[in-house]
Amino acid sequence: MHSVLITFQSAASTDELADPFREYAEALRSVPGLISKTWIKDGNTLGGFHVFESRAEADTYLGGAMVAGLTSNPAFTDFSIDHFDVFDELSRISGTPQRALTAGEKPRAREAGCRGPRTDVDEPQGSRSTVSDIARQAAPLSGTPVTEG
Repeated sequence: MHSVLITFQSAASTDELADPFREYAEALRSVPGLISKTWIKDGNTLGGFHVFESRAEADTYLGGAMVAGLTSNPAFTDFSIDHFDVFDELSRISGTPQRALTAGEKPRAREAGCRGPRTDVDEPQGSRSTVSDIARQAAPLSGTPVTEG
């Protein structure tokens, strides 16, 4: 496993970001290799602690459209992205949800607290926001329109 800590400063309040971040959280459910994300905040510093299956999957996410939408948003500045390897065995012992499994066992997203397809709701086809929609909504203070990349 591989973990990534992303932090940044936000000119927008968490109240203003509640809906766009909720949609971003939903979009994260389909990121290949992402096991979990813990959202963090400290005043105007926001971010997340991400756990991926591998460094390659973390790098793919970091080089993708979702992160590009965040880093290009003028309301967000001073990005810091730090990579860490994970002590799998020690994490398993201490009860890390995504790895409190025996070798070869498939995680069950709801029980492990991990992302995964929701099975408890019916979602109409096409109801998910695109990354561009999320980037547009996450720029409440910028006054600058988000362009398609």
